[in-house]
Amino acid sequence: MLTGRYTKQLKSNLLQLQPLHPFGPEWSAQRELSDELKHFIVHRAKQYLHFEWPSLNAALFMDFSRTGNRVRYETPYFNRRRALQALILGEWIEGKGRFLDDLINGLWAICEETTWILPAHLYMARKKQEPLADVTEPLIDLFAGETGALLAWGLYLLEPALAGVSPLLVERIQNELKRRIIDPYLKRNDFWWMLEVNPFGINNWAPWCTSNCLGIILLHESDEARRIEAVVKGMRTLDLYIANYPADGGCDEGSSYWYRAGGSLFDCLEILHMASGGQINIYDEPLIREIGRFMLKAYIADDYFVNYADGAARQWGTPVCLYRYGERIMDQKLSALGRRLHRQRREQGMLLQTESLFRELQELACYEHLTAPGQEKVFLQDSWMSDLQIITARETSGAANGFYLSAKGGHNAENHNHNDVGQFIVYLDGNPLLVDPGVGTYTAQTFSKQRYDIWCMQSSYHNLPAINGFQQQAGREYAAHSCDYKVTPERASFTVELAGAYPAEAGLESWRRSVELHRIDTAKVTITEEVALLQETADIAMHWITQCLPVSETNHELRLISEGREVARVQYAGPFLKCRIERIELEDEKLRDVWGEPQLYRIIWIPESSVKTAAWKFSVFRE
Repeated sequence: MLTGRYTKQLKSNLLQLQPLHPFGPEWSAQRELSDELKHFIVHRAKQYLHFEWPSLNAALFMDFSRTGNRVRYETPYFNRRRALQALILGEWIEGKGRFLDDLINGLWAICEETTWILPAHLYMARKKQEPLADVTEPLIDLFAGETGALLAWGLYLLEPALAGVSPLLVERIQNELKRRIIDPYLKRNDFWWMLEVNPFGINNWAPWCTSNCLGIILLHESDEARRIEAVVKGMRTLDLYIANYPADGGCDEGSSYWYRAGGSLFDCLEILHMASGGQINIYDEPLIREIGRFMLKAYIADDYFVNYADGAARQWGTPVCLYRYGERIMDQKLSALGRRLHRQRREQGMLLQTESLFRELQELACYEHLTAPGQEKVFLQDSWMSDLQIITARETSGAANGFYLSAKGGHNAENHNHNDVGQFIVYLDGNPLLVDPGVGTYTAQTFSKQRYDIWCMQSSYHNLPAINGFQQQAGREYAAHSCDYKVTPERASFTVELAGAYPAEAGLESWRRSVELHRIDTAKVTITEEVALLQETADIAMHWITQCLPVSETNHELRLISEGREVARVQYAGPFLKCRIERIELEDEKLRDVWGEPQLYRIIWIPESSVKTAAWKFSVFRE
């Protein structure tokens, strides 16, 4: 897509690639910011005056290889970068020099790090099984790229001030960028995320790493031939990435990952657009438009999004990406969603909402438009992503009130996969009823062969059945079949065959699931399970996960309680079921933050007697 359109032009008409100017060439925007925003930026920087830069010693780096724990190293690692970004922007805005010594300490400390990659990504090294990084082999992972971009944009903003203290500091930063990012990017083709040699699949690493490498090189590489080489190489990676994207624009990594999948692709396209004076522009491509619109399709209400795979149910992301993407593809609803999410965080005191300096500069560049009042028509009533096999539907057009339903088909080898073929979620008035738990804090186990030993990756901790003790299995062959989607003004429905997601030992001939949102008369959601087994069994467990307190008081009925009041009821028709309720203690801090509670609940529906064929119909309704 990119190389076909622009490679020849790069070598002829676009040889004079322009410097990157997020604010335009005059760089006067910092004088035009509101006093409130300037105060926020300077106040944030003041918190890091006399900052004690945390140690990143060898033992801490080796901790991941010894224990699998990522947090103990990554916490001080990211704290260093968060502090440096705040100090850089504070000094740029204020310009009085009071933040210089502290930010120079930070620059020096980061330049002194043996490696900028995370210990969890040391698998990229040529010397395998080593617990420490090899200083002679600079590696570019997600956060080496992010670190390089932070230094590159920081130097771009403050080079005169830094050179005024010592020209050697500027030279040091430039040398580190060249040694750690620019030269490895141009010389190597075997970083898997470049997609030239790729044993790990195609995911957000490709655009995320590429966006940072392109930005660094176009900011600080003076050799025009090398700049052109980098752009051609980046466009080739992006073409491979885009070619792998489904036509419906769906992000199978989970909606919270969109900001580093489709969102990082947008970063790349913006960098190329700026560097070429607008001549590199593929925003008219239907697929590029659909990639942006995915987040609009996944939006539920407030900060809730559809969260299959490793997505989080509650997320803020980077609202400016949605706003600016919407502006580029001329989708007013997507831009309005960005404004809405941004406004909600401003109301909580967060005026700037990104940890990427490049994105923060983009946010400042459009801040007046991003924060302008306007109608926020962001609630799509229905959407169907036919490639990912995801349905979303809401009871009321253009509003969050009423029932919201989403369900999926798919297969169990998706990016950031959970074994969740046939999963569904239900919200009411923008609040969760039946949920997908999401994913906890990453450890070594998360991306190992033991991934599906983690409870929240298993189908029995989704709204899915287990049959004869068997859950869904991982692999491309474990997939949905016979998906059927229908929508009318009165209802939206999704029907899927789940048997193919289970091993043969489960003894399934068919498990036909239909989920429907009924919008007229008494609004409700129904879930119909039509089951055919090879042999009779009572060993069937239909699992539902909820944030509400489930109370089973009568046969065939269940109450869902939230904040001390009943919010919904569940009734079923069909062979008698016993209802068992389990409390899931959320020991993981990330999951507690998402759900705001120390627990979820698992409802387990179990047949009282053996069946070979059966049909159950559950209705979820407001009392």
